[in-house]
Amino acid sequence: MEKFLKTRPIHGWVGIDRAEVMFKAYGFEGVPDTVLIGADGRIAGITYPSMLKAGHIEDLLAARPVKLPGRQDLSIARAGDDGSAPLLDMIVRPSAGGGGGAAWGGGKFQVKGYTIRHLLSQATNVPPDFVVGEAADDSTPYDVSLTVPRASSAAFQKLVPDILCLAFHVTMRRETRDTDGWILKAPQGKPDALKEATSGGGTASCRAGKLNMTGGSMDQLAAMIRGVVHKPVADRTGIPGTFDLALKYDEKQPESILDVLRGLGFTIEPGVVPTEFLVVSR
Repeated sequence: MEKFLKTRPIHGWVGIDRAEVMFKAYGFEGVPDTVLIGADGRIAGITYPSMLKAGHIEDLLAARPVKLPGRQDLSIARAGDDGSAPLLDMIVRPSAGGGGGAAWGGGKFQVKGYTIRHLLSQATNVPPDFVVGEAADDSTPYDVSLTVPRASSAAFQKLVPDILCLAFHVTMRRETRDTDGWILKAPQGKPDALKEATSGGGTASCRAGKLNMTGGSMDQLAAMIRGVVHKPVADRTGIPGTFDLALKYDEKQPESILDVLRGLGFTIEPGVVPTEFLVVSR
């Protein structure tokens, strides 16, 4: 502001509205904007600076009605007058409740009832257990809908984390840390319980004490185990290919899955695993 005033002097009071009080009081939708106030304290008119003429100020000083051109209405409806959908649409707000869920794909990222930790986990593919930092501890659930129909998949995936960081006033960085976890091995070769995949596609689910994997690799199996025990798991089996596997474990004792795997012919032992963390800061 000081630099501006040196080249464009203003002979009057200049104030800095850090809290945007003027926006709230006068309904500003952007800057610059000009408000004319009469000697009686009433608003004589609001317009763009470029619309203001000497005659308007002369009328104000003479207590005559000031005929200012009105401001253009800048409010924009979500759908156009012709029903056209937006090319980019963003909503990030506290959740009203009613359950949670997430959906990715087709230029859409829609999540309901997720905390910042779980939102950033979804957006970056870093497990929630490894999203850390004080800013990630916010327990408020949020609803998020980001839509960019024409965006490529790669561009959209890069965009989503940046938008979330902007909305929540946080920054994030990836950091690899040596972390206590588990090492998965197969010293006797491929266990008999691993069946060669019968289809090209792959699915995986692990809930209610049941692990089911079809067409999955050993890396995927390690990731599923990680989701149960909430510690990093490294695949050191050396077994290539994709497989089908189904097993049961005690959901109330998550690490019971380790004993089940040992019973199938794997070994799984404590070890230090280089693990990628997402560090979130305000």
